[in-house]
Amino acid sequence: MAEARQTWTLETPPAELAAHGFVRGKLEAIDLHDAVNVFKIFPRVGPAKVACHFPRELLAEAIQAMNQDVEVHGLLQYQSNDPHPYAVEVARIVVLDRESEGPPAFEELLGCAPHLADGIPAEDWIAERRLEQEEEVLALLGATAR
Repeated sequence: MAEARQTWTLETPPAELAAHGFVRGKLEAIDLHDAVNVFKIFPRVGPAKVACHFPRELLAEAIQAMNQDVEVHGLLQYQSNDPHPYAVEVARIVVLDRESEGPPAFEELLGCAPHLADGIPAEDWIAERRLEQEEEVLALLGATAR
């Protein structure tokens, strides 16, 4: 008896998720053509870029924030298999002063990656990541995992 296999095609993309939060990065590439009202931010970590769809009322703020580090608040959109957002429905743009700001407070980080561990306890999730990294290193070295 043949095993049943699940297959994915371009017609059946993974489910999308949404959560309120924020993403930080450098604001670049504002596009207003045909009233799409989107700018891209380029985070220091995570995805290469995040598309930010904003209402016309925030146009002046977006232009003023061009080429600056920003924190974009709104509805973050995720692919179910990715812990980083790929898009934001923008509610607010905050220009950051990187020199005086320092690292974010712990409270600011809460909720920034809500689906990261998918309900797995933090200790177990970290242990799994470490094991995966160890197996990758061993595979690169030509050894087998214990």
